[in-house]
Amino acid sequence: RNRVRALLFAASIPAAIFVNMVRITVTGVLGEYRPELTKGFAHDLLGWSVFFLGFGLVVALHHMLKGARTPQARAKA
Repeated sequence: RNRVRALLFAASIPAAIFVNMVRITVTGVLGEYRPELTKGFAHDLLGWSVFFLGFGLVVALHHMLKGARTPQARAKA
């Protein structure tokens, strides 16, 4: 159980870096073609969307780690 927590904590760092790269790239592309979408509500919506994407990545990893446990470990949980 502690190993899963440590892995999730460690995985959250590259997940945050990845989703921020996505956010910055999308903002840059939008700035070239539709600059009005890089301000205000659209900018906030993009930020929240990327936050939930990162959270989803960590949750998906958690489900994968839970599924990878041995039957003995599942019986103890």
